[in-house]
Amino acid sequence: MIMGKIPMKVVRLLRAIGLNRFRFLTSFYRKWLPRIIKRDIPIRYKEANLVMYVPVASAHNFLRWWDYEPCTMALFRRVINQGMTVVDIGAFFGIYTLIAARDVGNEGRVIALEPDPSNFRILENNIKANNLTNVTCLQKAAFDKDTVINLYRHSTPGHHSVIDSSDIIEVIKVSAIRLDNYLKAIPDVIKMDIEGGEPKALEGMRRTLEKAGRLVLISKYEPRLLKKSGLKDPEMYLSMIRSFGFEIFIILEEQQKIISFGEMLPKMWDSEGTINLFCVKGYTEQEVSNLLTATK
Repeated sequence: MIMGKIPMKVVRLLRAIGLNRFRFLTSFYRKWLPRIIKRDIPIRYKEANLVMYVPVASAHNFLRWWDYEPCTMALFRRVINQGMTVVDIGAFFGIYTLIAARDVGNEGRVIALEPDPSNFRILENNIKANNLTNVTCLQKAAFDKDTVINLYRHSTPGHHSVIDSSDIIEVIKVSAIRLDNYLKAIPDVIKMDIEGGEPKALEGMRRTLEKAGRLVLISKYEPRLLKKSGLKDPEMYLSMIRSFGFEIFIILEEQQKIISFGEMLPKMWDSEGTINLFCVKGYTEQEVSNLLTATK
């Protein structure tokens, strides 16, 4: 990835002295960058011939690591083929949407859901900037029914949620849909990152997930927010996923490795952190092995 001139100079300096490795920089970037830079930061993703604009308040991941979920992204791209249908739930500014749109080609389709008005504006602008015509954008939240719900807006744009949590700056009403009522065909890949709203969205796709013979689901798993969503035990969300016939793997970004669900110690489920889950249904053992090996 290539960034705008100002952020790029900052990153080069920090990387040269090794400071990008430290977690305190995430807080530093979040606090000070919006005061220094008053516009969205342009990033060029050369691997997919894309340009995208990132909200400055959410640029800390790029500035710290010079990438965005590299292990998850590599796996995401590995499972996508020409002509596929990809659903991006919680599209944010569109990094997964844009890359999926490139990878599925003109015969494929991407459906992107993003309920927040500001994020949706950036998402649409990024799609237009790359002349993508195979993306359908929905300014809606994924839920277990068609309704209007509260969206709790966070100080960091990527953390807006249908779950009331800390650092809330505003509450707005947004439209929500049950995806079973919208999807006309079963998708090939679903990516979902909606800050604790995953159980409701999963329930809203029940019919689709049950009918799917072959499907990849990449989902965020954040125990703290899942508890606030109403689940007594965050592991209930994992049970929901498995009930649809998925095998679950865990993506460890900082270690740059993927492990089977059984390898994760139970105590880690109660952590305050977050991980990405790679869930497969209808894939052979050899296919899964090939995917995981190619991503390492």
